[in-house]
Amino acid sequence: MKIESRAAYAPPLPAPTGATMGAASDAAVPAFDPTSATRQDMRDWVNGQVRSGAMSLRDSTALVSLSVSLPGAADDQQADFVDLARQAQGGAAYRGDANDVARMGWALDRLEGLDVRA
Repeated sequence: MKIESRAAYAPPLPAPTGATMGAASDAAVPAFDPTSATRQDMRDWVNGQVRSGAMSLRDSTALVSLSVSLPGAADDQQADFVDLARQAQGGAAYRGDANDVARMGWALDRLEGLDVRA
């Protein structure tokens, strides 16, 4: 039996109607600035998004991969996750990996759509 190892990435479903992604008025998911956040901030935000139903666990993998893509970085070291997503998308395009290009494009859309005003 042969198992295909490169399944195509299916775009995520839209967020539930009325879901705010990190807006200050959303008590369940605290706001955070993805251009100046720690790895722990990113993980906490993603977990909050999954718990609130604004993001599926499957969809969260694109964002979680960004939080582990900082070799040697401490959990409290700040990073620009929007820039990391752009770099990851560029690397995927260079490698010809359409699946990762789509995943990082989705991650960029999600991060760039945040209202970071407190």
